[in-house]
Amino acid sequence: MALDLSGTPALITGAGSGIGKATALKLAQVGAQLFLIGRTEAKLLNVQQEIAEQYPNVEVAIAAIDVTDKQALETAVNAAVERFGKLSIVVANGTLNPLDLLSASAPLISLPSIVLTATITPYHPRNSWCHHRSDRAI
Repeated sequence: MALDLSGTPALITGAGSGIGKATALKLAQVGAQLFLIGRTEAKLLNVQQEIAEQYPNVEVAIAAIDVTDKQALETAVNAAVERFGKLSIVVANGTLNPLDLLSASAPLISLPSIVLTATITPYHPRNSWCHHRSDRAI
């Protein structure tokens, strides 16, 4: 059975290239609506255009920010939630603690059921924000 994420809102950091871009393309292929975050607007625009050409029914929004800037990160996460109503998938692929990404707007969002991270972040699951507020952390 093929995976179908039609209309499922997903936020991906580090989406301008590499693993983040590949993840965005794969999620677009299965129908997810995407909010892409990265440092370089030109790279994000290229990914957005590539997705638009290959998957015209997929909605893609972008935010060119430095994810280590917590104010900018909070603004971007809030924009994603405002656009899609919630976040169901979060891929914390940029250079940040994925728990910071989730906690940026904790009281404001319907919490993601899937959290993917490509970063190596030491944390103890018993103390993590994610452990208590998300269905799954991968």
